[in-house]
Amino acid sequence: CFEVLEHIVRDLDLIKNIDSGKRFIFSVPNYDYQSHVRKFDFESDIVGRYSDLVEIKKIYYFPMHSGNKNHIYLIDSVRK
Repeated sequence: CFEVLEHIVRDLDLIKNIDSGKRFIFSVPNYDYQSHVRKFDFESDIVGRYSDLVEIKKIYYFPMHSGNKNHIYLIDSVRK
């Protein structure tokens, strides 16, 4: 689920529809944009929002551009 959750108001409802035990890989940004409903400044923000629904295995960090503070988090998880 890449470049999706930050655009959906009811993102948690979407995740609730995933079967328990299924691997769920998703991405979220740290930067605001006109179509973003939310952004995540820190990894702890991601854990705080999603850890009730998924077991987060690993959070990866990908810079958007050299010298730019914008980045994407890639989260490898399993639906609880």
